[in-house]
Amino acid sequence: MKVSREQARQAVVKRIQTLLPVDWPEDRIRWPGQGPIDTAITKTPYINVDMVYNDGISVGMGPSPQRRIGTLVVEVNFKEGEPKDLIKANNVLDAISFGLTDTDAMKPVRTFASKFVSPKNGVESGWMREGLVTPFYFDTSR
Repeated sequence: MKVSREQARQAVVKRIQTLLPVDWPEDRIRWPGQGPIDTAITKTPYINVDMVYNDGISVGMGPSPQRRIGTLVVEVNFKEGEPKDLIKANNVLDAISFGLTDTDAMKPVRTFASKFVSPKNGVESGWMREGLVTPFYFDTSR
């Protein structure tokens, strides 16, 4: 089966949508390929989702599948000095982590264990962020 990057992106978006709180507004999520959220007018937490491709291997000899390898990066951004928003960010990241870790529930994309990350650069323009990284891969035919 030939699997494209777009099919992988759609699978990731669909899976993460099922893991978000039902009251999280769609316009508060920046999916892969979308422009940035305007932080000049934004006052509530928002989520960035990125698929960072960083490797690939052949899975066999001849016209065999290619394995595309990368990292899903999910960051929740919230205003500095808003403890309730940090709690909300942590709860969202926990839910996404449980749903992305070691799963094949978003075929054709498969994942390994997720890891929480706190960006070292701290506050940017009054916004803080907490993140989650999850290694992923999918196989595609040539």
